[in-house]
Amino acid sequence: MIPEADYFSIFHPKGWDWYCGLFPEPAGRILGEGSVTYSRAECCADAAGRMAEKLPGAKLLYMVRHPLRRLPSGFAQSLHQRVEKPSFNEEVKTGRNLLPTSLYWERLQDYRAHYPDSQIHIVFLEDLARDPEATVREVFAYLGVDPEIPLATEDAVLNSREDKLADRQWWKILHRFFLFRWIRAALPESWVRRLRPLFRKKLAADTTWDPAVLAWAKEQVRPDASALLAYCGKPADFWEDL
Repeated sequence: MIPEADYFSIFHPKGWDWYCGLFPEPAGRILGEGSVTYSRAECCADAAGRMAEKLPGAKLLYMVRHPLRRLPSGFAQSLHQRVEKPSFNEEVKTGRNLLPTSLYWERLQDYRAHYPDSQIHIVFLEDLARDPEATVREVFAYLGVDPEIPLATEDAVLNSREDKLADRQWWKILHRFFLFRWIRAALPESWVRRLRPLFRKKLAADTTWDPAVLAWAKEQVRPDASALLAYCGKPADFWEDL
């Protein structure tokens, strides 16, 4: 699977041939990619439309987790794109992406407008953490993958914030210039991987909740979360503390 291709959300101007070139020859294998921007609030509707135009038969996987517990890590990850750094609570209340991206049911509608439900499979991170083998086998069944493939899930670390990196300040400033972004996009990905330690560092962010903001956030996500849980046949209290 190709990670963070971002073609349908960000890099579509590079063209369809560029996207296809990311993948090896199929040789009977199922090909896929995973990009978090496809479910980001500001990208979701356009990404869904572009995807349906090019890949109407695609099988989609949408991974979700507790809508409030993803906000601290989502905020920390977003800081690498910014020179100015808002506070966590400010971003929760006013950011155009952070909390809206946790409105999973709303985001899902952008894809249901183009794909039948039979082509969309929702994976809950909590299920994957509790019973990884059963959850992965269920995904295999949906994708049509051989269910006898051996799995190595015992030592998996799920979306650990400690392993995430942020851009250094000088790198973020350079990214404000079009010519630099163009050169960066033209570099072979193998070069970018080798150079990454020079321009990235461990994430550090204060994500302490203001109690009033937390109460407000719960009110915002609760109806959306209830709709998604009901649609997926999950109990109403599957995500506690909402």
